[in-house]
Amino acid sequence: MNGRQYFTQNLLFYVIISVLSAVILVLGFIKTDTVNVELPKIEHGVIDLSNHDFSNIHLLKLTGEAEFYYNRLLTPETINDTTIAKLSGYIELSDIWNHFKINGEEIGGIGYATYRFRIKTDTSNNRYAFKIYEFVNSYKLWINGEEKVGAGIVADNKSDYTPSWKHNEVYFNLNKPENDVIIQVANFHHRKGGTEGDIIIGLADSIFSNKIKQLALNYLLIGILITMAFYHFVLYYFRKTDKSIFYFGMFNLVIMLRMMLTGEKVFVELFPFIPWVIYVRIEYISLMISTALFLYFLYSLFPNYFSRKLSKTIAWISIAFSVLVVVTPPIVFTHTILPFHIVIAFVCIYSLAILGKVTYLKIEYSGIILIGCMVLLLIVINDMLHYNRIIGSSYSMPVGLIAVIVSQAFVLSKKISQAFFNSEELTGRLELYNLQLEGIIEKRTREIEDKKAKLLAKTIELENTNRQLKELNSFKETISHMIVHDLKNPLNVIMTLSESKMIKLAGRQMLNMIKNILDVNKYENTKLEPILNQKSYSDIINKIIDQHDILIKQKEINLIVDIQEHYTFEFDESLVERILANLLSNAIKFTDTNGKIMIEVNFDQGMVKTAVTNFGDLIEITDKHKVFGKYEQIKRKDSQYGKSYGLGLAFCKMAVEAHNGTIDYMSGEKTGTTFWFTLQYINGTKVKAQKTDIIIPKKLVLNINLISQGDKEYLSVFANTLSKYSLIQSSKILEIIKGIDKEYSYGVSLWLEHIIGCINDYDANQYMELLNLVKV
Repeated sequence: MNGRQYFTQNLLFYVIISVLSAVILVLGFIKTDTVNVELPKIEHGVIDLSNHDFSNIHLLKLTGEAEFYYNRLLTPETINDTTIAKLSGYIELSDIWNHFKINGEEIGGIGYATYRFRIKTDTSNNRYAFKIYEFVNSYKLWINGEEKVGAGIVADNKSDYTPSWKHNEVYFNLNKPENDVIIQVANFHHRKGGTEGDIIIGLADSIFSNKIKQLALNYLLIGILITMAFYHFVLYYFRKTDKSIFYFGMFNLVIMLRMMLTGEKVFVELFPFIPWVIYVRIEYISLMISTALFLYFLYSLFPNYFSRKLSKTIAWISIAFSVLVVVTPPIVFTHTILPFHIVIAFVCIYSLAILGKVTYLKIEYSGIILIGCMVLLLIVINDMLHYNRIIGSSYSMPVGLIAVIVSQAFVLSKKISQAFFNSEELTGRLELYNLQLEGIIEKRTREIEDKKAKLLAKTIELENTNRQLKELNSFKETISHMIVHDLKNPLNVIMTLSESKMIKLAGRQMLNMIKNILDVNKYENTKLEPILNQKSYSDIINKIIDQHDILIKQKEINLIVDIQEHYTFEFDESLVERILANLLSNAIKFTDTNGKIMIEVNFDQGMVKTAVTNFGDLIEITDKHKVFGKYEQIKRKDSQYGKSYGLGLAFCKMAVEAHNGTIDYMSGEKTGTTFWFTLQYINGTKVKAQKTDIIIPKKLVLNINLISQGDKEYLSVFANTLSKYSLIQSSKILEIIKGIDKEYSYGVSLWLEHIIGCINDYDANQYMELLNLVKV
């Protein structure tokens, strides 16, 4: 076993020893000159120090029963006047007066009173001193009739009284056999009244030395907390992924603020002008916020074990208590500390339980964190019990803070050392990889150079082949142009001399195909420039329909033409005729016998939009990229027709874009296949369209006995909407009846079939009869 392995396995042992040593050192530092003894003590208002050896026990806490005059503010001049000074009883000097009873009832914390006790000494010339930690909330002290010290303003009413948290040391000579000490105390703000802190008596040098040590310890801890907070904030700035660093930094900052308001109350010494109520609010809020921050710190260290929901709940409880401290007066919010101690106790128990669990599971860093937190949480419990006068221990928060700081510092050190170790290991691996990479790069370079030489030879070969292909392609295009161009003249002769509509249509289709071939090849690398003339768009559509009339009648196709307005504007008549001819012939080709084709024209944002819809086979979505491609042909799903969409749609796209328009399609089971294109509406006029031309009308007669009352109630909503549109607006009507469920009933299916028949026949009278039939 090497040294590192041995150190790692015994790490927890070393940490425990280190933390305990620090605790013992701090406890020794704090308690060096302060011994809490009960002898000698005040008995019936008198304490005998004549036999006490201050050279052996330097500091003595005054305990025992002092004279207590409740609701009396007595002075050395009036305290012996029995008409004024009415003794309420004897009270423990080092305790609050809340539970003191007069006539069987507790007096509570609010009020004012006078304490008195006598000190017997050997009348030596030693100079003594009192260390007065805290009275709630103002006091004034006399020794042998001489006013020595005070804090705040003592008064018998709230308006004249001023609270204070100032700690004082009183230096004096006890040169009488019996020395009289009188203390006036007033409280109108805090829930506790009386001598909350201890009064320590000792030789002047000992009191002064103790004060220096206590201040030094406080400033040392405050400096450590500020340093740790700043250090953790800097770490978090550079590494924001670790939230525990931020929460611990905030915890140090808040605890530092609380440290300045407890113990020696350094904050009060530095800023004596700040009102007492501000000090109290900061002290309470710092305790509440630090509780939530501490739990969040533990949660961020072990997120898989500490509850996020519980951490948030404790945070909101802390915020709620803090708000109460801010918005309520001291007499109210000082009572919140008692219920909040329950919250602190719960956090302590919960934290110790979870830390014990993660330590048992051997989670990294859990052992050292458990030790530090155990010390802190136990001391927090001690301080809570001491604060509420349940036990007679002393304030020990500095010990807990040192334990937590040491444990967290150790964790950080271990993390940093582990990061350095990992960095060194990664650096070594990287150096090895670099050496290997150099060999690989050298080998790859040689391979690339060999491939480059071969590629150069292939490039020369491809250039020769490409040159030959260009020559062959040029020859092919020359021959194609000659053949196609020579075919135009015979086709024109055939169409001129023939009287057969079928022959003329076939000739036009073949001529259109030839023109497509010529134009697509001609304008592949140049731009097609349309020749714009003002024409009637409706006349062009009627012309194309008339040319294809024979095919429409042969297949008994229902052709629906929906032109809401007649448009006259500038476009290239020849190109637009070919666009419409290509789209209509394709629609006829893929429409079954007795099928339906729709041509719709409308105005859309400065463009004339034309849509040609057929309800034959659909175009697969996977073939979308082929539809407008040059020489791209597809076969429709389950189609009885062969290949389709060659140069015709490629030409349509080229011609539409030459007009600065757009062409596209959509294909769906319910909507059929629609090819649409737009043309710019340039210098145009439009007038309301007349009756739409319908080819091959079909007459349907409806048996009204087949329409039930339920069918009428279902169809009446649609009938009311349909009655707002005339048959010339067939596209709107068809859009509405798409919402009718033809499976609703047999009667609904028959009514829907007859409505469609009226649209095809343009029978406005029967259309209105059908609508009125189902209106309820």
